[in-house]
Amino acid sequence: MSGQGKTVCVTGGSGFIASWLVKLLLQRGYTVRASVRDPYSSSEIRREAQQQPEEVREATIRTNATQITAASATKHQAKSAKHNKPEPYRHCNSPSTKPKSGRPNSSSPNSPNSSRPNSPVEQRTIEADPKKTEHLLALDGAKERLHLFKGNLLEEGSFDSMVNGCDGVFHTASPCFLTASDPQISVVTIRWFYDQVGYDHAQKELINPALKGTLNVLGSCAKSPTVKRVVLTSSTAAVECIGRPRTPNEITDETWFSDPEFCKENKLWYHLSKTLAEDAAWKFAKEKCIDMVVINPSIVIGPLLQPTLNASSAAILELINGSQTYPNVSYGWINVKDVANAHIQAYEIPSASGRYCLVERIAHYSEVVKILHELYPSFQLPRKVADDKPYIPFHQVSKEKAKTLGIDFISLEEGLKEIVESLTEKKFFGM
Repeated sequence: MSGQGKTVCVTGGSGFIASWLVKLLLQRGYTVRASVRDPYSSSEIRREAQQQPEEVREATIRTNATQITAASATKHQAKSAKHNKPEPYRHCNSPSTKPKSGRPNSSSPNSPNSSRPNSPVEQRTIEADPKKTEHLLALDGAKERLHLFKGNLLEEGSFDSMVNGCDGVFHTASPCFLTASDPQISVVTIRWFYDQVGYDHAQKELINPALKGTLNVLGSCAKSPTVKRVVLTSSTAAVECIGRPRTPNEITDETWFSDPEFCKENKLWYHLSKTLAEDAAWKFAKEKCIDMVVINPSIVIGPLLQPTLNASSAAILELINGSQTYPNVSYGWINVKDVANAHIQAYEIPSASGRYCLVERIAHYSEVVKILHELYPSFQLPRKVADDKPYIPFHQVSKEKAKTLGIDFISLEEGLKEIVESLTEKKFFGM
């Protein structure tokens, strides 16, 4: 399916998965609105922008000049718009049924059904932070069809103007403690952080943004008469924590849901945040009749587009950068290009519904180290496991439903090769 003439929204646009999603959407001809948490390059500019009325504050990237044009209406216009919002026209569909036809198509800004504000706006030009946006601005098609908006997950209505007028919404934005900007970050530090932080801190920094952010974005979707489908990025973290050991012959599939109490008791804060956010999303989507599809990827690896390290990149960097041991744990692994493609297929295929687990394979860290050694024999890789506990038995995750999206599953070997080459190219690691 071609995306020409269609506008979609991607939240968390500068992230690992979202950057690839934006890239593939642009390649397919879509016009993309992507949110960046804070696109401004200085505190002075940020303060100036925040003085504008919040109801209609909008930032649009002018990619050829690396600038953002912030458009804001007058206070009178903002209040008027607030009290005269169009009622959403929406068919009520369960997650397992495909959307009915008949919704007005108002994706075009000149359409008579368009709900974009027509009132004059004051134009103000501010400079974008190139560290957060230059990799997006460099994408093919970005100059003509990429627009960046500021979005705050905890600010109700923050995504209203971004979502309104879009045909589809991809909600990928969600905080993760593992996101790393320091190339010296270690897997040991990551594990310690997960083990040691208390619930109150995790709730403030991780759970609330994930839960409230998801509901805020869905709330904006519910207000818009143009949004036909929402694709939500969840995780196998919301699938696999069932509170009991799994056997090698047991197959995890999309019907499994993580137990929040088990996650809380074991301080699995990321798993808890994803579980609560997805559960709340399904309830909200059912209540507001939103056609929603959920993607549940495992550990995502592959080439980086963004200039910063993400969770999986930091973990692989730790292995190849002098670590003496590797973690005694097995994870599911999936390539970022497969994840981005699955999001698009879940949006474009009318029959797509419910959840889709994405796992190329389950592999213990010892297998990851073995693959890296075969690919790069000269690397000084860890030779022993971090503890003397027995290996956790492998389990399986079904690929059957994911295959209906046309996913071919790039191998773990290829993904590891891509991530090492990417870390080298971006000078996080010297070969």
